[in-house]
Amino acid sequence: MSPQLTDAAKAEILRLHGQRDRGAPTSAPILAGQSGLGPSASGPEAQVRAWLSIEPGGCAQQRYQINFEGPPEAEDHFMDNGEVELVVRAIAWPHVQQLTLDYSEDLMGGSFRFDNPALSQTCNCGQSFSWPQQPNQN
Repeated sequence: MSPQLTDAAKAEILRLHGQRDRGAPTSAPILAGQSGLGPSASGPEAQVRAWLSIEPGGCAQQRYQINFEGPPEAEDHFMDNGEVELVVRAIAWPHVQQLTLDYSEDLMGGSFRFDNPALSQTCNCGQSFSWPQQPNQN
C-alpha cells in the first residue's frame, strides 16, 4: 500500500510548483491545513517532484510537510502519480502507507487534507497528529 493523491491534491501541488517557477515566494514548507494563495489553476505539463515528510511539532507531536526542495536520497520511496511524483523519506514511509492526500476549498480558503486511518489522535486544529503507542519490545 502507498500514499494516494486525489486529483484536487495533484492540481494544487502543480499550481504551487508553478508559482515557485515564476519566482513567487513558496520557499516555506506547506504544512497540513495550509496552502498557497489564490484559487487552483492548472499547472505545467511536466512532472513535478514533491517531498512528503513528517516533522515534529504541533499540539499532538507530529505534522505532515510538503516541500519542493531537497536532493533525492537512495532510501527514498518514489510514487509516480502522473504529473506529480511524490517522494517519501524512508523514515516516514511506514507511517504514510495508508495516507490519502486531498485538497479542498471552502469559505475559509483552501488547504490540504491528510486522511490517515493509522493515526491514534488528531488535534482539533487539523494540523497535528500522533501515532498509536508502540508496545515495549524489551
